[in-house]
Amino acid sequence: MPAAGSRDRVRSPFERGERSRRLGSLEARQIRPKDPTLEERIAGTWSRLVEGEVAQCPVCASALRPAFPCDGCGADLS
Repeated sequence: MPAAGSRDRVRSPFERGERSRRLGSLEARQIRPKDPTLEERIAGTWSRLVEGEVAQCPVCASALRPAFPCDGCGADLS
């Protein structure tokens, strides 16, 4: 039978420091998604519509024409 408190082993300062260094390096990395963000998708769609071009609906990916709701889902970007 193990001694009382054997699971509550105190970690050395080296072990605590090593872990904080590893976590710090993970936090320092910037993770960027491969797909565009919602903000980027809306901005791209908006810029195409302002130029008078047909754009891809950010909701359902159907055609979105300037001054008309989406052909597929009826979404209206305003």
